[in-house]
Amino acid sequence: MKILIIGGTGFIGRPLVDKLYRHHELFVIHRSSVPKTKAYTSIQTHRKNLPTLRSTFAKIKPEIVIDIIPYFAQDAWDVVQTFSGISQQIIALSSGDVYRAYEIFRDGLAVPDNTPATEEAPLRRNLFPYRGIEPENFLFEHYDKILVEKILLSQSKIKSVILRLGAVYGAYDSQRKLKDYIQPMIVGKEKLVIDPAKAQWRWTSVFVREVVNAIQLAVEKTGGSEHEVFNVGEQTALTQLELLMKLKELTEWKGRIEIRPNRGDKLNYQQHLLLNTDKIRSKIGYVEQHNLEQGLTETIEFETDTIRT
Repeated sequence: MKILIIGGTGFIGRPLVDKLYRHHELFVIHRSSVPKTKAYTSIQTHRKNLPTLRSTFAKIKPEIVIDIIPYFAQDAWDVVQTFSGISQQIIALSSGDVYRAYEIFRDGLAVPDNTPATEEAPLRRNLFPYRGIEPENFLFEHYDKILVEKILLSQSKIKSVILRLGAVYGAYDSQRKLKDYIQPMIVGKEKLVIDPAKAQWRWTSVFVREVVNAIQLAVEKTGGSEHEVFNVGEQTALTQLELLMKLKELTEWKGRIEIRPNRGDKLNYQQHLLLNTDKIRSKIGYVEQHNLEQGLTETIEFETDTIRT
């Protein structure tokens, strides 16, 4: 099968290419120069140029387009305009931040509801969740996965599978979600402080290689006949204190965890960010291929290497 990947050289893209290239013909769109490889055909361009390359893609005829980095409404429009009538299916990565729970967590706009969100759960009422944080940051000002999803799921000529991800962790995570937990342990700090409310907070996470697992299943088992939305994440979300204790065990850290109020943290930790992942498990047979310890160990090794370099 011919598969075109947008953003195939980053955090999720690299392990995805490693997983797919042995069984599929891959074409990877990326902005920066990369070493030559036999794993895929390289197409170096910015994603905003996709519509100008429609004739090129018409010759390639990829059956599936995997969009790892659709951040803005325009990203979705560009993919639709470029590949409608050429490809059978778009697989796009979205986020659990589309749900109403995320809005309550960030802004405290309602009473917390900690029922794990199914794919039919209410979405945020307000768009652009990061607008105003850094007004000069184009990504923060214009990011919204809700708009991306609405555009993709409204199309009749090309079908989309939307994968709503929990907090993705692993080696080469550009957001370094676990850095503030792991690095103090690696360098031997005496203590690590956490707010009591945050210590009991739960956030559905997913190891990066399990995201790849979910994408592979979407490629093999969804078929492009209808639009689909799936949550992707671990079945059990640890509290942050449980996560810290697990990291302490894996790093063999000898320090102590101190629970102390952080008056400057305004996030609403009474609202957990939980995903119900029953649908992807029952409909296309998603089962984890890696356990929690494997995912955290790989992340610890990455953070250790980062300190050394």
